[in-house]
Amino acid sequence: TFPEIDQDRVYVMGYSAGGGATWRWINQSPDRFAAAAPCGFTGGSAMDDANKLAKLPIWAMAGSEDGKNPAGIRNMMVRLKATGNVNLKHTEFEGADHRAGGKAVFDTVELVDWMLGFKRPKTTE
Repeated sequence: TFPEIDQDRVYVMGYSAGGGATWRWINQSPDRFAAAAPCGFTGGSAMDDANKLAKLPIWAMAGSEDGKNPAGIRNMMVRLKATGNVNLKHTEFEGADHRAGGKAVFDTVELVDWMLGFKRPKTTE
């Protein structure tokens, strides 16, 4: 309904519950987005089919002192790397708890430029 929106440049990011929602959304619709940043959440499940995300650029971030989240994000990145995805970034903010990690994520202005460097691949239908 909005023809001015470039559908090849749609990005998604979220932190905490929004990071989990971002993860679920990209797993349900991996071809919808040009890049994603699921941050500050538990990293999904080993039961998720990471192969669906083999071509989606993903930058995941968490605070190092954010309970289960940093280990979950690290495990998620291992699963994503195993798919052959070459457009992965991982940032762990040293000493940051959940609140400080959220601030650090939203202070990472490079995320916007990084995302804008990607376009959704053209599909042949």
